[in-house]
Amino acid sequence: MIFYNQSIFLLVVLCQSIFTSAYVPVFGENVIIYKSCYSAMNELTFGKHNLTYCSYPPMIGTLIVCINDHSPNEKLRKQALAYVDKTCKSNTDHQEIYNNATEYLDSNGYFNYLANDTNASPSYSPMTIPVSIFSEWHEVYSCFYQNYNRSSYYGYAIISYWFLCLIIAMVFNFFQRTGLINKFYGPVSRWIQSKLIMPTLFNTSHKKPLTIFTGFSVMLPARLEFLTIMGYFILHIVFLSIGWSQVDSNHPKLSTERMLAARTGVLAVAHFPLMFLFAGKNNFLSSLTGIPYDSFLHFHRATARVMAIDSLIHAVCYIHQTSVTSTWTNLVTMKFGAFGILALVACWIMVFFSGYSIRARMYEIFLVVHIVLAVVFVVGAWRHTAGLGYQEYTYTAVALWVFDRLLRVLRIIQFGFGHNTQFDIVSEDTVRIVIDKPNGFAGLGWGKFGQWDITAGQYCYCYFSFPGYFYQSHPFTATTFSSSSQQNRIAFYVKRKTGVTDKLYQAVAAKKFPKVFVEGPYGSTPPIFQYKNNLLIAGGNGIPGPFSQAVKLSNSITSMEMEECSKTSRNVQLLWISQSLESVKWFEKQILSLAASPTVKVVLCLTQETKESLEFSRSKTPGSPISAVQSTSSLYGMTPFTTLSDKINATNESSSSTPAISSENEKTKSQIECNDSDFEGSEYTKVFRDDEDILDSAVIVRAGRPNIHDFIGEYLGDGDDDSCYGSVSISSCGPAAMCDSIRQSISSQVIHYKKGRVDYFEESQAW
Repeated sequence: MIFYNQSIFLLVVLCQSIFTSAYVPVFGENVIIYKSCYSAMNELTFGKHNLTYCSYPPMIGTLIVCINDHSPNEKLRKQALAYVDKTCKSNTDHQEIYNNATEYLDSNGYFNYLANDTNASPSYSPMTIPVSIFSEWHEVYSCFYQNYNRSSYYGYAIISYWFLCLIIAMVFNFFQRTGLINKFYGPVSRWIQSKLIMPTLFNTSHKKPLTIFTGFSVMLPARLEFLTIMGYFILHIVFLSIGWSQVDSNHPKLSTERMLAARTGVLAVAHFPLMFLFAGKNNFLSSLTGIPYDSFLHFHRATARVMAIDSLIHAVCYIHQTSVTSTWTNLVTMKFGAFGILALVACWIMVFFSGYSIRARMYEIFLVVHIVLAVVFVVGAWRHTAGLGYQEYTYTAVALWVFDRLLRVLRIIQFGFGHNTQFDIVSEDTVRIVIDKPNGFAGLGWGKFGQWDITAGQYCYCYFSFPGYFYQSHPFTATTFSSSSQQNRIAFYVKRKTGVTDKLYQAVAAKKFPKVFVEGPYGSTPPIFQYKNNLLIAGGNGIPGPFSQAVKLSNSITSMEMEECSKTSRNVQLLWISQSLESVKWFEKQILSLAASPTVKVVLCLTQETKESLEFSRSKTPGSPISAVQSTSSLYGMTPFTTLSDKINATNESSSSTPAISSENEKTKSQIECNDSDFEGSEYTKVFRDDEDILDSAVIVRAGRPNIHDFIGEYLGDGDDDSCYGSVSISSCGPAAMCDSIRQSISSQVIHYKKGRVDYFEESQAW
């Protein structure tokens, strides 16, 4: 969408302007000279303690004389004097002060007026700072500020690491979307796919939570995500371990606690933009890199938790030092210290409540707590870093967050309000929501510039006007209609679970329909059109996305491409795994219309059905299968059977009799042959069609749970000359366990497929 792209452009420009208008401080020699002279001067006792050095001539004279005496060149001298003006917030005549100070200068009395000498009398004249004292302080501040500078560079390096990963992903995504990636399917490429890119972390689970013990589960990243995060962890540990200067000094500024506090504090704030960038739903990087939103959430949690650990170390070190130096009271009473503690507490409460076990069981509480504490954290961090020179990180994080929220509101406004909405209960656990497609901002005279549109594989977030739930947004795949009368409508299929989906089901059952607000679309169609063969696997209510992609793929296949393949091969194959015939009736018209395409092979696997139960369903549908044929056209101009039961009826009845067909040309009966080895212990029904020309539109109905590994292996085949094999895309959408099984099956078999590249695309919405 052009509107979306323009918003992205504005976001990039804003972030760039923030980075160019602000800077992360790098402390140079001029600051070290100033600080050394100031600290040496501060060791003296002067006559008027109630005045700042800026307004007391002996003190500022001592400082300027020290800077003039110990600056190695004119450039640094001017820069150090400019730092005096910055501190005093005024422009002083340095030469006049210097001339006045040298006139009354006490060149040898420094050690007679030390503040720690109880017998020393106060000085009323400017003093000369001895070289030995300046050198001692210069060594302290050189080490002290080198640590800050290195910390800033390390923060840059961490940000650069993530952007390097994103750039690599962008290049990979470009190769996929242009089809160039299909040239890479040699042994090295297949090994990288099999061992690094595709597998789950421990060959166990990725989408499905891993139960550690009763009541405690975690979501594991895929192996490539884990390797990316581990690279980041290792880099961070290295940055906490190197670059420590050794100075023979017992000065508090060089204590282990103070140095470590500075290092972890700078690294913590450097994480702010990354955390908010990875968490945003309007993450423009998803389109550029092809990285799905749930992967960015893994990155968000990793960076946020490392930031929380850095912040905790930072706070503990400073608190320990202030307790040793008896300045703890000053720390908590100063605003920056109090706000820092506030941000730390908010941060760690968020970390605790973001655990999967709590998030899954109490999502509503998690959402409210996370939003409220995020605001508290941002305010605390903003005030804590004010004046310290690192606030630009907070500016960028806030800008990303505000832009994300603003774009989400604009998306809702663009979709509009008051659209004609239809609610239907289409199965015992599914609600269908059909909404008129909006004009977007085109109605405001923007034309195509503001047109709202959606493509196969995209999804939207829906809000429902239930008290206590109105602030929640839940992702659902959007499907469109191909018939001319329905082209301006979109549909969402909502599976009944707990929380708001259960509330929606009950409301629709009671005919109390809520208002629906739509935010989106998000995601993008995976580049499956660049592959010669496409296998789409759907589980349960995950069928709308793969179905839309199969329709689009079928429409894109030309007759020439069909002729290039052998009659037994397929360009597109859709496998839908569901529980029973009853569980698929809500989507059977769409499946039957898709099956009418000669370019799509549709396999339906019913896990809770047996051969006997399917035969019983057939017996409940009396009459010839031909009598069940409708006269209306399907999506592809074919004539589908009315129900899947009719398909099964056609299969079994056809073995004993051949019904007459009213047609200009006599057509023979054909059969789709299937191999039992695709499924474990499966009982399947061979489906017959009475039209030779639409042989390939048959739905193959099988009873039993599929063996995903064998099914994918059968689909890939051995790549012989009789097979239409080349590049292969395999897509999935469905239950977490099914997606994990598919991922593992592909990763174990891709290394053996030598006739083209195999890529896996997973459609899922995370929260």
